[in-house]
Amino acid sequence: MLKKFSVTNFKNFQDKITFDLGDTRNYKFNSKCVKDGIVNKAIIYGKNASGKSNLLFAIFDIVSGFTDYQDNVFKYNYYKNLYNDIDSKATLEYEFLLNNQSVVYICEKSDHYTFVSEQLFINNQLIIDRDSTQPTFTIKIPELENFDNTLTNHNFSAIKYVYKNTKIKELENEIAKSFIALMNFVEKMLFFYSLHNRQFVGFSLLTHESIYNKIIESNKLEEFEKFLRHFDLDYSLVVSTDAQGQPTVAIKFPNQIVEFNQLASSGMLALALFYYWFINIAEVRLLVIDEFDAFYHNKLSEKFVKLLIESDCQVILTTHNTSVMTNELMRPDCYFRINDHGITSLANATDIEIREAHNLEKIYRSGGFER
Repeated sequence: MLKKFSVTNFKNFQDKITFDLGDTRNYKFNSKCVKDGIVNKAIIYGKNASGKSNLLFAIFDIVSGFTDYQDNVFKYNYYKNLYNDIDSKATLEYEFLLNNQSVVYICEKSDHYTFVSEQLFINNQLIIDRDSTQPTFTIKIPELENFDNTLTNHNFSAIKYVYKNTKIKELENEIAKSFIALMNFVEKMLFFYSLHNRQFVGFSLLTHESIYNKIIESNKLEEFEKFLRHFDLDYSLVVSTDAQGQPTVAIKFPNQIVEFNQLASSGMLALALFYYWFINIAEVRLLVIDEFDAFYHNKLSEKFVKLLIESDCQVILTTHNTSVMTNELMRPDCYFRINDHGITSLANATDIEIREAHNLEKIYRSGGFER
């Protein structure tokens, strides 16, 4: 799981901001939202332009460095904070707990693709140390110390270079296992947003796959119907063909069949997109959705959160909807607010000792979590 993330000099974050998922409390309720002392289900709140989306894009910067997945490059335009010196560097710091091992990755970058330095620590031991001013980098894995560690391409991560060009996947030592666990985690990170435009980062190389064709090919039409029914959308679904003659999902009425896409509301379309990814949720390690309920009614949003709480993957959501800010769903150390002071859990954003009976939404709306 992701335990802690810090970023400096990235977009609107001029100074260092730290998102600490490992700072949990001993609440006795909604324990499913915390795993191994780390927040496993989190919801972030903040005003417009407070940095919610930018924080998520900063977290997913690692995906382009470690994998071959495509990302939406335009979202990383004006990469560094515009108030800082033009020659300054952005710094990203990740701390993971993987197989009960601490894995820390720190990098400095001059833009989204250009590495200035990289360091990888496993259980506090420096394993890889890369300074782009030098033609080679240091690697402290005995079985790999004799391989060619020359790396002059500043657009290529030293971590990815080791993964692609060594036999590290065949090694049995704990360091190698933690290294592979890191790569597996990053490859299974998924961030999707802009629900109508289907924009996403990570997890898949496919960029234009039909949502409905995926449901049909996966033999999930009946499950999709049950999924919609869970959200009080009771429709009889069948396989049909669209105007281009391609298989699609349709709604069956007594006297005719109509394509799902033509009748669906914005909320239904958003649910269909989520289900497209939900088919593979057992594989996802970190699921992030920006403004997850932009098209949902409050009750639907609550059901959506409950569904994700039951999943095994780590989840981070952003929203403006305070109706799901309740101890009945989650707990104060799993809700976060972001503002000019940084990002912190509601449990740490007030001098009040928050208890299960407190109305979090009421305290939030009255400004009680602005500290």
